[in-house]
Amino acid sequence: MGEIIYEDNDLKLVISLIPKSSKNRGKEGLRPIGVYPVTITYGGADASIKSAIEKKATRYGVLDKPYLICINSTSWKMTDDDDVMDAIFGSLQITFSTDPNNRNERLERALDGVFKNSKGPKFTRVSGVLITNVHTANLYTAKHWLIKHPFAKQEIDFEKFRLTRTVVENNQIKTYAGETISEILGTSD
Repeated sequence: MGEIIYEDNDLKLVISLIPKSSKNRGKEGLRPIGVYPVTITYGGADASIKSAIEKKATRYGVLDKPYLICINSTSWKMTDDDDVMDAIFGSLQITFSTDPNNRNERLERALDGVFKNSKGPKFTRVSGVLITNVHTANLYTAKHWLIKHPFAKQEIDFEKFRLTRTVVENNQIKTYAGETISEILGTSD
């Protein structure tokens, strides 16, 4: 049985070639190509990112220095902006009023992120997180997310980082452009 595998930053496709059984070869009315059970997943890497950060956030006891958690998310489900933002700041939800005259529909973050839940800020000894999606085949296009914890007890000056960074300012999530990993390392395609 052979396999054809295609993978990029957005998709992993595995095609397995299985020959017809010897008793069915040459029979008329049978398709030359068949389909075996298909595996489809919904959602991305947000749960694994969240779990990895939560495990690392409780290590090392109380620190008197800033603490930056770094994770390389190479999930087979892929890692994208939505996965990272949902894990860190909470999943997106639509809220609205039950008043039929003023629905006031809004897109908001649920209180189920790593940094904050319904009880308030979480893991405040963590200064921020750096999430990458780096492997040998994508170093020159690898994505990264450097995110400052808005409630950190020990802050890091994220403006000194050359990487693109995400911060919370005036209750708004803002991303400031910076260099890519490839630009900092001086790699080329």
